Amino acid sequence: MLASLLRLVTLWITLPALLKSATESPVMKKYHELGTAINVLPLNTMGALPTQNLQAGHFVGAEAISGERLASEYLGRRVACAHCPVACIHLGTLRLPYPKEPYFYKTSMIGYDHEPIFAVGSLLGNSDVSGLFQLLDEAEVQGLDVMSAGVTLAWATEALQRGLISTRETDDLSAGAVAGHRRGRTGSCPQRRASARHRQDVCGGHHLAQSRAADR
Repeated sequence: MLASLLRLVTLWITLPALLKSATESPVMKKYHELGTAINVLPLNTMGALPTQNLQAGHFVGAEAISGERLASEYLGRRVACAHCPVACIHLGTLRLPYPKEPYFYKTSMIGYDHEPIFAVGSLLGNSDVSGLFQLLDEAEVQGLDVMSAGVTLAWATEALQRGLISTRETDDLSAGAVAGHRRGRTGSCPQRRASARHRQDVCGGHHLAQSRAADR
């Protein structure tokens, strides 16, 4: 009993110091201020920021979707997981006008991290923050994993650019075309009447790999 009481007293005495070291250390402070979105620019500098369906590792629009810009121009609030003093969860403000109501806007709070940022940002060639937030919001509404959704849209975007699919199967998915990416209508494989192996080659990535190889 006495030992337990002593442990509680020790914890009570040391807790403020632990809290201070957790929240004010350089390692943790950056996540409180900018969140994991702080990784966007370093990844871009290293050539490791997934860009245009992994065709590149450097994105010319990285500054526009960086954690620094999001925090300075769009950050609405910070929140934390239960009992966490760091509060690295950042929510950006998305303000969209109602189509038939002048001077009337819908404002939403959109959570962002570095991985969702590149999933629907650099991976799609998209540097428009409003469009990026709309894609994050749409994925949430549709109940989709945003990383999987971004990878799928990136593949479809490149496949459309290379002529492996057409606008018969999907919408305009040109790089940065947020409206088309939001609809994300990727229908059935255009070779649906062909053999299963041929459908797999065209819509499963083999022809895309061959098309890339021809560029080299």
